[in-house]
Amino acid sequence: MKAYLESKLLELKRFYNAEYFLNNYCGNDLKREWNRDREEVKKQWATVMSMDDIQKYVDAYDIVVDRYLTNSGVDIYYVNLTLLKLTYAIEKMTYCYDNDRCDFHFNDIEEIDSWFAKLHEQIESMQSKMHRKSIVGDY
Repeated sequence: MKAYLESKLLELKRFYNAEYFLNNYCGNDLKREWNRDREEVKKQWATVMSMDDIQKYVDAYDIVVDRYLTNSGVDIYYVNLTLLKLTYAIEKMTYCYDNDRCDFHFNDIEEIDSWFAKLHEQIESMQSKMHRKSIVGDY
């Protein structure tokens, strides 16, 4: 199961790498903000210990994407940051899946596939909206 999770994580990072976009923002204010946020993301590693912790990151990403898609005051920087936090949480789950101190589990491969498929759908929706906004110059 752990090897399968590793392959799904790699596939996710190839599909959309939020950290790449965050690293490439221009402007001194955004760069400063990203440097602060990057440190916070790294600190979250220690707090992710169970599927409930992972679900909190999934729920946060769901909310942020929904707000972004409905033009409710969320910008793409924050969407990428929230996705990066979720990706880091998934990394922790993947690397510590067999660790007895953590409570990470899936019932079967189909559950993993369904979980990642939903995430891919959300990313595709975000990318589509981001593309439409870039055409009109509204980020």
